[in-house]
Amino acid sequence: REKTMRYSTVPCRVAYTCRLIHRVGESARFSQGDAASLRAILADRSLICGVQVQGSCGTGIDALLAQHRGEPNLISFSGETSVERLLRMLEAKRVDYFLWDAFVVEHVAKRRGLHNKIASLSVVENTRAAVPAYVVGPKTPWGERIMPRIDQVLRQAVASGRLYEILKKYVPASMIGQFTADYERLIAEPVRSASQE
Repeated sequence: REKTMRYSTVPCRVAYTCRLIHRVGESARFSQGDAASLRAILADRSLICGVQVQGSCGTGIDALLAQHRGEPNLISFSGETSVERLLRMLEAKRVDYFLWDAFVVEHVAKRRGLHNKIASLSVVENTRAAVPAYVVGPKTPWGERIMPRIDQVLRQAVASGRLYEILKKYVPASMIGQFTADYERLIAEPVRSASQE
């Protein structure tokens, strides 16, 4: 990717690589705390999981899913509308849970009026749950010109608190505390440190 793409040097958001998305009020089916063990959940054949075919949830989770591919409690999806389809199936109780970035799910769920009907849990086997995400552009003369401008806008938005306020709108209520800590650690602090150099 680095051969053809140019990345901003300042993160534009915190990405949560994969969380267990489920219906509100059903956390106890998956965990007794804030995190669920995917290994234990996959062993329970009564719980149906929706999985995106092309997506990756990280090496640990991907390896677990690969061990269970083809089993009747895994339903695979592909395509641009996978999140919408998985939300419809979750709402219709055709799947019990799926794995996805909770912010993306929250955004799509709000558009569909379902954001108060879903919740998420972290996954024990997810070793890199929160990562910084960057703006991506082509490695062309245009990309070379625009990326420094994007970095400048992002630095200003971080310094003013505007980026935090924009991103916070898309954070599920149950994740505000975690998001705030991750935003500080992955975006705000590195930007502050870089500006003092």
